[in-house]
Amino acid sequence: MAIFWGYFFEGVIPDMYDVIGTIIASIGVAIIFYYPKKDGEKIGLSTSK
Repeated sequence: MAIFWGYFFEGVIPDMYDVIGTIIASIGVAIIFYYPKKDGEKIGLSTSK
């Protein structure tokens, strides 16, 4: 989002390292988001002991 904001609204052209960092971060988010969960596993913190 920050790269698009900088490019479209402020006119800052991202360099190669900005693009590489964005790709690495997007891959990490995709892995975390689509990682298969165990049966019955809930997302978030549990307050019970």
